[in-house]
Amino acid sequence: MSIEKRGNLYRVTLIIRGKLYRGTFKTLKEAKAYSKDPSGYFEFEKNISFKELLERYADEEAKWHKGAKQDILRIKKIQRDRRISSVCISILCAKDFNDYFCRRLRVKTNRNTLVTECTLKKERAIMHSALEFAIRKGLLETNPMVGVMKLHDTPHRERIASAQEIAMLCQEVGWHGTEIPKTVTQRVVAAFVFSTLTGMRLGEICELERSWIYPKSISLPAGVTKTNRRRDVALSNEARKILNITLPLNLPKVFGLHRGSVTTIFRRLRDKLGFTIKKDSHGNVIQEALRFHDGRATFCTHAAQKLPPLALARQLGHTDIKMTMRYYRESADRIADLLD
Repeated sequence: MSIEKRGNLYRVTLIIRGKLYRGTFKTLKEAKAYSKDPSGYFEFEKNISFKELLERYADEEAKWHKGAKQDILRIKKIQRDRRISSVCISILCAKDFNDYFCRRLRVKTNRNTLVTECTLKKERAIMHSALEFAIRKGLLETNPMVGVMKLHDTPHRERIASAQEIAMLCQEVGWHGTEIPKTVTQRVVAAFVFSTLTGMRLGEICELERSWIYPKSISLPAGVTKTNRRRDVALSNEARKILNITLPLNLPKVFGLHRGSVTTIFRRLRDKLGFTIKKDSHGNVIQEALRFHDGRATFCTHAAQKLPPLALARQLGHTDIKMTMRYYRESADRIADLLD
């Protein structure tokens, strides 16, 4: 048995009949009293708040998930909403969650934009998983999220990087694609160009190791890909050139980048160069802001002219061709040229 203080709460760890259980208490007195009387364990656990359940879920399950860092940040964000996190899990109902999502849809982010439904879908998935976790632990009989409002699908993006935009990014950081990218900003742009040439995800590029690289392909292990399946990525001559000028850096990871910093640096470059959202006189979006992930769609759009659909899906790591179609974003002007 152990009692550990976490913030303003006390976590009790017990082994009962060979099984590990944990309970969270608001005071040390309650924690000590409970540790002496484990017979009341299950009844107490059923009265924990949603915040305490989320903390236990994060500690026992979520931290082992792929993408755990982002999940933990989302859990903390949910916990900060006291109107739902303070509710006892035994009396949670669909209205509590509907009210939460309605509040979140009115909140602005640090970049002064409204929270997207895509973000809320991720939060909803975490909430649902935490409640399913509670059911498996015997703390709930049914999931109170049944009947919660459906969130609309976010409209598919139509943005890709043009050749001119790629050239401007390279010029901005003083890298021309032929010399070693020595600075972090140069390596961020090199990584983006590499994404447009291979369709690899940001996380895959950041984790790329020298031992995974072969003459004509990259072999990504299962633990690195989003689908948790091993994938081979074919390399074009241009993609191999990027690797050849990056490998001499001899960094632990080929590009020597961290995912979070890449997103921040790329956003700053984008904003400085004006690759931001554009609207018409009525406020309708006519061009989306460029994101690093759009490099993947840029590859898909161009490669679709050369590769058959199944080969393209395999390169991107898609098991469903419908997902590949979401990354094909050819412009109407280009399609018109192909028709002539």
